[in-house]
Amino acid sequence: MHVSPVNPATDGRLRFLDSNPWFLPLAVFALSLGLNLIRLDATALWNDEAYSILAAENGARAVLRVIADDNQPPLYYLALSQWLGGNGGNIFWVRMLSAFSVAVAAGFVGASARQMFGWRIALIAGVLFAISPLEVNWAQKARPYALQVMFCSMAFWGLVRVIRYSLASEPWPDSNAQHKTERARENFAIGLGWFAYAVGAAGVMLTQHTGGFFLLAANIGAILAVSTSGRLHRRWILSWLGAQACAVLIWSLWLPGFFNQMTRLFGVRLTRDGSPMFYITGQDFISTIWHTYTIFDVWRLLVLAVPVYALIFFFGALRWRHYKPWSYLILATSFIPLLCSLTGFVLIHPIFGYVLGTFVWLQIPLAMLVAIAVAELPAMWPRAVVLACVLALNLLGLGNYYHVEHVRLDLIANLMARDLRPGDAVVVTNRAAASCGLRYYLVRSGIRPPRGIQNACTGDQDRIRSPDDARQYLRLWAISVPDESLPFDPSAPPLGYALVYDSVVGDIHLKRYDLRDKN
Repeated sequence: MHVSPVNPATDGRLRFLDSNPWFLPLAVFALSLGLNLIRLDATALWNDEAYSILAAENGARAVLRVIADDNQPPLYYLALSQWLGGNGGNIFWVRMLSAFSVAVAAGFVGASARQMFGWRIALIAGVLFAISPLEVNWAQKARPYALQVMFCSMAFWGLVRVIRYSLASEPWPDSNAQHKTERARENFAIGLGWFAYAVGAAGVMLTQHTGGFFLLAANIGAILAVSTSGRLHRRWILSWLGAQACAVLIWSLWLPGFFNQMTRLFGVRLTRDGSPMFYITGQDFISTIWHTYTIFDVWRLLVLAVPVYALIFFFGALRWRHYKPWSYLILATSFIPLLCSLTGFVLIHPIFGYVLGTFVWLQIPLAMLVAIAVAELPAMWPRAVVLACVLALNLLGLGNYYHVEHVRLDLIANLMARDLRPGDAVVVTNRAAASCGLRYYLVRSGIRPPRGIQNACTGDQDRIRSPDDARQYLRLWAISVPDESLPFDPSAPPLGYALVYDSVVGDIHLKRYDLRDKN
C-alpha cells in the first residue's frame, strides 16, 4: 500500500522529489554540514570546550571519573573520547562531531516534515533549520547540545513515522497474499519508527537531562494526534509503553550517576554563592525567550525579529485545524517546554529559566511552524515577502555569528607562557573561569601548567582558594572575568603581593603578583 502524508499539502508536481524520498533530507544534510564547516576552527576553544576535550581524551574510565563531579550525563563525552582517537589537538576534528550531528538532525527535520506536510513545507523547514544561527553556533562547539539535537530529531522522526503509518493502516484480510505483504510493510515501518524513537529518547537523556522536556512534549503531541484520529487502540498503547520501557532501560545504565549528580547539584551548586549564573532575573528569562524563539545573533534587529516571529507563530498556530493531526505534535513540542521552563522558574528555582537557553532542539518544531505559516499565506507575493524576510534575518544572524571575535584563551596562555617560572601558581575565580582552556593550551604548547590549574577539569582540582593556599608561592597569576570575583585579593593583607603585570585580552583580565621584598 502506498502511504501518502496525512495532510493534503503534498506537492504532486515535484515528480522527482516524489520518486526520490531521500533527496531532500540528503540535500538539507549537505547544506547544514557545509554551513557548519565554515570557519569551524577559526576561533579559539571556549573554556567549556576545553573541558570536553580534557574529560574525553584519556578514555572511558577517565570520562566517568571526571563527569562524576559535573551535572551532565556521559554519552557525549564517551562519544567524543572515541571520536578523538588521540587527536585532541586538532580543533577542526574536535568540533566536527558536533557539526556532523547537527547536519544529521537537519536531515531528520527534512524527512519528518516531508512525511507530515509534503515537499513545499519540508523544503522551507529544512532550509530554516540548516541556516539557523543558533544551530550553527552549537554545531561549532565541542559541547553536548549538538549531539542531543541529533537524538531529538531521531526520536521525533520515529514518532512521525509511527503516527503516519498508524493512521494510514487498514484492516487487511489475512487471506490475500498481497494484503499480507502490505501489512508486513506497515508493521515494519511502524516498528522502525518505534525503534528510532526508543534509541533517540535514550540518547537524548544520556546527553542532556533537559531533553526530558522535549520527550514529554513529543509524547503528549503524539498521543493527542493518534487519539483524536480514533486510532489509540490497545496495540498502539502497548507498543508505546514498550518503546518507553526500552528507552528507560537504556538510560537506567546511568541512573546511579544521575542521582549522585542531582544530589550534588541541588544540594550545593544551586546556592547563590556556588552558582550565581543560575540565578537569572525575570528580565534575563524574557531575553532568553526572545533569543531562543526568534533568531540568534541579530543584535539590534532583534526588535524586528521578535514581532515578525510572534506574528508568524500566531498565524501558524491559527492554522492548526488544517494540519491535524500533525499540529498537535508541532505545537506541543514548540511550547510545552517553554511552559515547563516558566513553571519551574516561577515555582522551583531560577535554573529552570537559565536552561531554556540550552533548548537547541526547539528549532526542530519551530522551523516547521514557520514553514506552515509561510505556506498558508493566501497569495504568492505575501508568501515571498515573509519568506524573504525570515531568510534574510537568519542569514544576517549567521553572518554576524561567523564574524564575532570569541574569547582568545590561546592568547592568554601565550602571554603566560612567555614568563612562567617553576614555582608559579594561578588563582582563578570562584567558578574557575578559563582554567580548562588555559590548561589545554599550555599543555598543547609543551608547558607544564602551574599549580592552581595543573589538574583543572580532570576530577582532581588543585585550585588555590585562600591566602593560606597561596602564601607558599613567590609569584601568583590571577585570571578574572566580568561578574566573577577571585576568592581573595593577592595584594591585600595578609599576603600583600605587589602587582607587576596587568593585561586585558577581550573580557579576560590577566595579572601577575610578586611577593614583596621583605628587605
